[in-house]
Amino acid sequence: MTPFFLPIFSVQNLSFLLLALAFIPIAIIDFRYRLIPDVITYPMMVFGFLFSFLPGGMTPSNALVGFLLGGGGLYLIALLGQWFLKKEGMGGGDIKLMAGVGAMAGPVAVIMTLFIGSWLALLFLLSRKIRGEALRGHEIPFGPFLAGGFWLYLALFSLV
Repeated sequence: MTPFFLPIFSVQNLSFLLLALAFIPIAIIDFRYRLIPDVITYPMMVFGFLFSFLPGGMTPSNALVGFLLGGGGLYLIALLGQWFLKKEGMGGGDIKLMAGVGAMAGPVAVIMTLFIGSWLALLFLLSRKIRGEALRGHEIPFGPFLAGGFWLYLALFSLV
């Protein structure tokens, strides 16, 4: 019989756990109401920076780079999308959410969450297209796909 070992406690593991748990209500609320509450995203940013000063966590510079990449990168993508589409393509909640992910989990988590989440969204849209459902004129919340992207990132890459 193989012994079961609990993962070693660290501030980084606590950050990942809190993010994974925060993504549950975020995914549900964004799916139902097309809204990601500030009451969840702002504490993610604050705790991310606070945790970065504790031993066993990221460095403050890593939290800052993650915050800027997550928030600033998505803000730039949203501006470009608005310029090309002539309408809002990404909400502010998604931007704040990824800023919080960056502050708590770092720039690699931001990139992987966005990459995996975007592929999940693309697969969802392709499945709707194959079934013959209309895609234009329908808002698709990105939060649930970001949640799936983060959970898959944790399962596939960070817990290895």
